Amino acid sequence: MVISEFGRGSGVLGGNADFFISVVLVVLIGRIKHLHCRSLWSAALVNFVGVVFHELAHYLVALVLGGRPKRFSVWPKRTADGFLFGQVVCARINAFNALPVGIAPLSLLPLAWLIHRKFFLYLQPTPWNYVIYLFLMVIVIENALPSSADWRLVRQFPIGLFGWIAVLTLGVVAWQRHLL
Repeated sequence: MVISEFGRGSGVLGGNADFFISVVLVVLIGRIKHLHCRSLWSAALVNFVGVVFHELAHYLVALVLGGRPKRFSVWPKRTADGFLFGQVVCARINAFNALPVGIAPLSLLPLAWLIHRKFFLYLQPTPWNYVIYLFLMVIVIENALPSSADWRLVRQFPIGLFGWIAVLTLGVVAWQRHLL
């Protein structure tokens, strides 16, 4: 039975194909969720836990890299463009820390992988537990994606973006040469 092996990396499809299927289902469920959450409060309720993790990632990276977070909010607001579910306001965003602060929510992706690998080791693979698994994956993966405001922050400091790309490229080249 496919569901009994789900999350252990040895499913019928082999390897990590079951994780790929989960991600596809998560994206589909997320799109359906967004189509049906028309009120501010229903959308906020469905997204609250993920928003907390998303904004906390921004806050912690800003704190570590000298961005001086001043305000942390997860209280939903209606804006001209839609809904604003959370916000971290920082006093010192610059070319050095803009990219890491902006893409900080991507640090939630290892949590999605951990849920995928361990969830069914602790719970029986029942249909209800699979629904819970998918719900957790939707929350984590959707909120691991940087928002349009996050990307605007990164684009404000193009020199920092190119600097980080250069440093990472040089690091990969040096690492590969060391291994060869």
